[in-house]
Amino acid sequence: MNDTLARRLGASLVITLLLLSAGSLAAQEPPATKEQKVRELLAVMRAADLGLQVIDGMIGGMKEALPAAPDEFWTSFRQKIKASDLVDMLVPVYAKHLDTADIDELIRFYRTPAGQRFLDKQPVILEESMAIGEKWGEQLAARAVEDLQKTQHKE
Repeated sequence: MNDTLARRLGASLVITLLLLSAGSLAAQEPPATKEQKVRELLAVMRAADLGLQVIDGMIGGMKEALPAAPDEFWTSFRQKIKASDLVDMLVPVYAKHLDTADIDELIRFYRTPAGQRFLDKQPVILEESMAIGEKWGEQLAARAVEDLQKTQHKE
């Protein structure tokens, strides 16, 4: 093999290796930022869907409080609500209180069968928990009024 042919083959091999390595480097995604991981966690947790369910419940209560508002108003009002706004507001909170390793572990958990079952039940758990919290608050308020009345009668 002559010297010129060997140099050309060597140069071609070097160029091929550089192109292959550059292609594999370009194909690799940069590591996710903490914000991106939090967004992934919130997506896996179905936070946006849960937030919209809460909003729908609140709108039901607002309809009762404002009976003069027509249904078209509430339909239009609901259509303007974007779950992404809630996610944008939640990202800094999760990023502030969780480190990246915890976020990764939570993502892994919520992708497991147990995590998925929990997410499936979370709306009803939240609804029942809110009803319990409301009842508890009413009981505490009644107790406070009763205790206050007892205190005032002693004076």
